[in-house]
Amino acid sequence: MNKRLLSTILEITFQKEVESLQRTYLSAVMALYNLHGATVYKVGTSASTVKLEKTIEFRTIEPRVDEGDIFIDDLPQNVEVDVDMHKCLNSKDSVVTIAGDSLKLLLPILDAGTIISIVCLQGNQVIKSSLEDINYITLVYSNIFLLINESERDTLTGLYNRRTFDAKLARMLAVQKSINHAEVDSSIEGEQRNFKREENAWLVTIDVDFFKRVNDQFGHVAGDEVLLQLSQMMKESFRSSDLLFRFGGEEFVVVLEPVPYDNVWLALERFRKVVEAHAFPLVGTVTISTGFAGIGVHDYPVTILDYADKALYFAKQHGRNCIHSYEKLLETGQLVAPEVEGSIDLF
Repeated sequence: MNKRLLSTILEITFQKEVESLQRTYLSAVMALYNLHGATVYKVGTSASTVKLEKTIEFRTIEPRVDEGDIFIDDLPQNVEVDVDMHKCLNSKDSVVTIAGDSLKLLLPILDAGTIISIVCLQGNQVIKSSLEDINYITLVYSNIFLLINESERDTLTGLYNRRTFDAKLARMLAVQKSINHAEVDSSIEGEQRNFKREENAWLVTIDVDFFKRVNDQFGHVAGDEVLLQLSQMMKESFRSSDLLFRFGGEEFVVVLEPVPYDNVWLALERFRKVVEAHAFPLVGTVTISTGFAGIGVHDYPVTILDYADKALYFAKQHGRNCIHSYEKLLETGQLVAPEVEGSIDLF
């Protein structure tokens, strides 16, 4: 009985978050099979085009001194779909490529017959004798991943649910902070990046206008179809790296990665027009109201939610089917910043 293998499987089953699960799995297979690299790619589609996003990568630093010399990259990055990836996507099966003494193994992670991610493992050709064990570990990882992923999702729309909001936002801000403070090692060829250093991310709240009227007039089945189609439009309109949530009822939240203010406004206005122009089954035209606020790295999620909700409420009170920014409403005096109660004497 391979105790290291059993210990690895046990450790994987203990994980309760996708990020920690991925780290545990990748670090385990790296150590067990002395791999050169291990990467997880997220598979998505946009306008019928398959997109790959590297979500996390482990690889050894050469020359390697011990098992601790491992470079970890968890900064999301879009990548090209190469020949081997195409083969894996089309066959929905593992792909093994051997070049000299090196071996590359692609392992698809499927959910109801659809590939949602691909694991890429790279090492010496000697790991060929361990492929059965690697496949077994990956199957355990896949099963746990699907269970966690399902628990994090809203059952109707497939978007993240309210329960996962704080953890997902904290994770996104931590990654962004890493980007802003990244120090690229010029001795590692090909690792230079052009990092974006925008001031903050953005939190957006979206609410369907007169949704109660939709349910009352057309029934809850038609209302659910509106929410389902709206969520699909969100997936197509926003980037795969943006976080999409259904908070309950007709309320949605989007967390946008740092981009300039004007870009946020244009993206939200484009989405508003897409929804307004869409013909929903039975219901016809539906509109949305939107509020958004900037997220500082030291802000509390509940505070930013409150700011975005204030902007959303303003939109609801001033005609609906429109977008308002909390910061702009403060600048123009249409909203007043909350007073800070009390003070702290330092001396």
